[in-house]
Amino acid sequence: MFRQSTDQSRSPTLTVVNVGSCGLHVVYGAFKYGVTATGWKLDSLLRSLYHMFSDSPARKEEYETLTGSSTWSLSFCGTRWLEDVPVAERALLVWPHIEKYVTTTLSGPKSKIPVIPSFHNLKEHVLDSLSTAKLQFFITIAKVLTPFLKKFQSGALMLPFMAEELYAILWTLLEKFIKKSVHQEATTAAKLSKIDVLKKENILSPKKVDVGFACKILLQEAHAKKKASPLQVLEFQNEHIVLLQKLTNKLLECCPLQYAIVRQLTCMDPRYMAKNPDSAISKCSGLLQQLISKEVESPDSCDTFLQQYKSFITEVQKYHKDEFVAYNSEQGLDSFLYGCIGEKPEYSKLWEAFKMLLILFHGQSCVERGFSDNKDILSYNMQDETLISYRMAYDGIKNQDGPMEDSVTKELLLSCRHAHARYQSCLNQKKKTEEASQKKKRKKEVQEELQPSRKKKERLEKMVQELPKEADKLASEAETKHKMDLLVKSDAMHSKSREKRKEIKNEEKNIDGLQKKLKLM
Repeated sequence: MFRQSTDQSRSPTLTVVNVGSCGLHVVYGAFKYGVTATGWKLDSLLRSLYHMFSDSPARKEEYETLTGSSTWSLSFCGTRWLEDVPVAERALLVWPHIEKYVTTTLSGPKSKIPVIPSFHNLKEHVLDSLSTAKLQFFITIAKVLTPFLKKFQSGALMLPFMAEELYAILWTLLEKFIKKSVHQEATTAAKLSKIDVLKKENILSPKKVDVGFACKILLQEAHAKKKASPLQVLEFQNEHIVLLQKLTNKLLECCPLQYAIVRQLTCMDPRYMAKNPDSAISKCSGLLQQLISKEVESPDSCDTFLQQYKSFITEVQKYHKDEFVAYNSEQGLDSFLYGCIGEKPEYSKLWEAFKMLLILFHGQSCVERGFSDNKDILSYNMQDETLISYRMAYDGIKNQDGPMEDSVTKELLLSCRHAHARYQSCLNQKKKTEEASQKKKRKKEVQEELQPSRKKKERLEKMVQELPKEADKLASEAETKHKMDLLVKSDAMHSKSREKRKEIKNEEKNIDGLQKKLKLM
């Protein structure tokens, strides 16, 4: 943010307003951290389900013969675990077939049991009678968080809505395992962020924790069929408390809700203005205090700002309440507020302040949106050029809000007619590039082989120069002292010198051969 100095001779002062880390990355990281803390190894399970059959047609055929199913697991994303809800749902769908395949394979001949890590991981999870309950709880918690990610991947101005959304997510998660007396005291985002989720006194007993209907049914079935003992069920209940504790603790530590300015920017949310006018004014006052403390605005201008904001809230309550309540965050907040404030002189200071605050962005939504778009487009064996072409077409259509009218032109038809020729040209170009790459690789290999040969030759030449000198020295010493052993050593050195000369000749031949090979390349 920039604050214009009143002194015309001074340049604008740069003021940093910290709104925390990217909320999207924090939510992704917190979920992964929580699931990993349980020790369930769900990432290992989901990876193994995919890789067990994806690279082995023979194993696929065997699986289909044993189970009669041709439904396959999906590929697991190891960096964005919240994107793996469809992967976990598919895993639950195929799990009965996986159990049958693993148990049948283990009961068969030992020679036919796969020795790959994927099968070992699957065997470990099949023996765990609560694997399906763990997968279901993974899905249940992920579904609480995914709406936030989809909403805040938008390129629109979303920071004024972030505090309320994070508050709603944390409220939902804390409601599952925090005692009601503690939970209901957190009537504001500031109070909610101060709850100690690691304190034992604040946690419900394991049996009272809300795991969701689907997970509860799976636990009841496992207990009724005597697949899981009461001790195993209790252990699972303690583990899902750990997941919720680690997840919410990480969110509370790192999410932008910790920053007062993020909570106070809610006063710019049209829905909040309409539903909670007094609270909106209070938040606006707190926001102005932040701007004064950071010297972004002067106290005098903040007084004018607050007065105009109060007048605007009164106008909203009288004439525009329904319109503000029905506001959708997908609408542009800047355009919406400009239509209500920007064109009215009585709100000129208010609009100037709003314009300044609207430059604050909610995170790296563009990057995350790009990953999500790629995921929608990607398919097996897709090469870089194909993905880039798809993204160009995808982004073009998206920016135009759909295909353009009269988009099938003569130029497009002509281009399509020559598509095969361009395809062949592309293949030829790739072939030439590959040949050049292979040639360069072979040349590099020869050069790497040539270098040690040259070094070896240099080393041998030094030895050939030094050995005769040492031999002559020993011979003269033997003659002086009349010692035969020194004479024997001298002869051995001369013999060794002759051998080294032969080695030098061999290395010279080798070097000449490699140099000729390089010239022919």
